[in-house]
Amino acid sequence: MDISNTDLIDEYLMELYSEQKYEDGLGEYARNEDSVEFNDITIQQSESLLQQKSTGGVIWRATPLFSSWILKSELRSLVQDKTVVELGSGTGALAMLLANFANKIIATDQKPLLKLLKRNCSANNIEIQEFDWVDDDFGGVEDEGCIITCDTIYNDYLIDHLINAILSVMESSPNIKSAIVCVQLRVYEIMDRALNAFAMKFNTVKAYKVGLGVECYLLEDPIQLN
Repeated sequence: MDISNTDLIDEYLMELYSEQKYEDGLGEYARNEDSVEFNDITIQQSESLLQQKSTGGVIWRATPLFSSWILKSELRSLVQDKTVVELGSGTGALAMLLANFANKIIATDQKPLLKLLKRNCSANNIEIQEFDWVDDDFGGVEDEGCIITCDTIYNDYLIDHLINAILSVMESSPNIKSAIVCVQLRVYEIMDRALNAFAMKFNTVKAYKVGLGVECYLLEDPIQLN
């Protein structure tokens, strides 16, 4: 569904939330488990990082849903044999799940997450980089590919920083023109603010249903780069 026009966003969100077909709760995938196995990978978690307000220390329910969904969706062509720049990689679970069909994955996060990220990401085509959305600009890549970020929208503060991080990658990487943003539906007002911010910054905003309470947005053609 095309929601590039901000007039469509209220209607779109009201329909989503009125259906009430989404799970309550924050959406942690396997609470209080140090090690999680799914989809033929094993991922180490860090509940201590979560307790320090670093949500990237654990796996969230949207990650396995999204990784299975994108393999069957029309967006697979953006990832298949391409370079993926992942923003907010956290444990590295999504990077590991995508490694089998992407050419290369650049998994990025803040410095406190890098140790855990390196521990989990054993695939040869995964490169790990520090990228703080608030303080850093992305260094850029020449490869053709896309940006992916999964379940990184959960408060107002992060929305503008996430958009700036996406634009930083696009500005520095001429062959990366698309961003795929996967979210779990939580607070209505935060989703409303995020989608309106997307529509203000990108000419193309398309919505896809990934699974129960999980949506995906394709962002293309950034307005400020035109």
